[in-house]
Order: sequence, then structure tokens, then C-alpha cells
Amino acid sequence: MTAGQETVVRSPAKLNLVLAVGSPMADGYHPLVSVMDAVDFCDTLHIRISDADAPMVVVDAPGLPGGDTLITRAVSLLLAEIHADVRVDIALDKHIPVGAGLGGGSSNAATAMGAVNALLGERCSGAQLAAIAAQVGSDIPFFFAPQHGAVVEGRGEQVTALEPDTIPSRTWLILWPGTGCATADVYRRYQSRRAMLPPVNDVVEDARSGQFRNDLAEPALASNTQMRTLYDRCVARFGADAVLVAGSGS
Repeated sequence: MTAGQETVVRSPAKLNLVLAVGSPMADGYHPLVSVMDAVDFCDTLHIRISDADAPMVVVDAPGLPGGDTLITRAVSLLLAEIHADVRVDIALDKHIPVGAGLGGGSSNAATAMGAVNALLGERCSGAQLAAIAAQVGSDIPFFFAPQHGAVVEGRGEQVTALEPDTIPSRTWLILWPGTGCATADVYRRYQSRRAMLPPVNDVVEDARSGQFRNDLAEPALASNTQMRTLYDRCVARFGADAVLVAGSGS
């Protein structure tokens, strides 16, 4: 596609079916191993590209303070990488709550990058897009993986797609307490009790068999009283094994 054309794309949320988090490394980041899967709960992005004298990215994201900066930064890096002097206008129709542990902002950034790359003639491969995106946010590379789940390692930037049907299809009820969690605060509260992270094969098998767990659940619950209330009500109604905290909450 050439400048002057536009597209509409859907941007899915994700769930961490299993999330194991280690102690912080020298750079302050926590290593993790997780099985993540995309779900059919999406934002919508309206993207238009037009000619310009220099690269420009304009994001219209009502309800988000300052617009969606992950989209802005990710697409700006893409344009710089491919030396594209175009203007990109993106209108974000937001449904995935902010600070909900569902990866909405990361998904928006990845989806926008993929769509802009397609509009400009597929100048980057999926691996190149993921490498650019990793400079912006650790969760973003996952959304370039095939949408039947992936193992995520490192800070989240190491993504290995799973074979189709590795993770059985499920219907999820996603509940939100009306307020988000700050990821940095949740990680500050987290005290790892792991000597080492579990083997990838064990994590995949747990996700496949429905033995879901999340090391960040307790620090997330401790950081948000509304979330704790909602979680306790769900556990009382459905049982602890049926309730999962999404990512770093809420």
C-alpha cells in the first residue's frame, strides 16, 4: 500500500496463563517465564498514512492522559528505522482497561506497527518489528507471535510461539474493578521465593492442563483494595482454582 491509504485493525488483549517471576537482575528487571495467550477482547485502531516532509505520528486516544505513548514511540521508531517521511494518524477506540494486566497498550503498539508496516509495503519482517518494539516495552514482542499462544522469557522480549492447539481453547470471564494497578508498584512489592525459574516444558504443561498460576497475584492484590474485594468475592463464588489475576493486575 502507498501513502494516502488507510486501514482498520483490531488489537487483542492477552492473558498470562502461567507467570513465574524471579528475583531482580543487575539492571533492576525481573526475569520471568510465562505462557501467554491472546483473547478475543480487543481495541480498534483506525490508521491513515499521508505524505509529509518529515516523520510524524499523531495518536488520538480519548480517555488516555497524553494519548497512547507506547503507540507513538513504537511507530516513530519504525518510521526512523525504514526512513519513511510520512505522517501517521491513529485513532484508538479503547475497550481494554488501562492498568488491567491485559497488555492493552503493548498490543496497541504492536498492532499499529504491523499495520503501518503493511501500509508502507512490508519493509520489515515480523522479527525486525519485534526487535524494534522491544526498545519500547517488554510485552510488545509477544503480539507479533502467531495468535495461538507463546512462551515468553527474559524481560518479556524473548518469545517462542507454541504449536497450534497446544493450549486448549477456553471461554474466559474477564472482570475489572474499575481501577488499574501500577506495574512498577506491583513489582516493588514482589518478593521472589524462587531459587530458579521453572523449566519451560513444565510451564507449558501447566498451561495446557489448566494449572494456572501467577507469581504477581499477591503483590497486585495488596496494591489495590477494589481488586482485592472483587477477587475475594469471586473466590467465594467460584473457588480459588477458578480465579486468576491477569498479569500484574487488576
